[in-house]
Amino acid sequence: HERSITVVKYNYDGDLLFTASKDHVPSVWRAEDGGRLGTFAGHKGTIWDLDIDRFTTRVLTASADA
Repeated sequence: HERSITVVKYNYDGDLLFTASKDHVPSVWRAEDGGRLGTFAGHKGTIWDLDIDRFTTRVLTASADA
């Protein structure tokens, strides 16, 4: 991330870590070694919160998009 991190959450299985920040880009990481697996696009404002469904098939984000 290029700006302050606002939220960090593990998925239900604990093998993935999801982060969001003021840089508008939620990311997903491997919990084991910290390698970034990818990012999610679409926001234009700070992402304040996120959550992952039980099966890690969906990510819900809450942002300050105008």
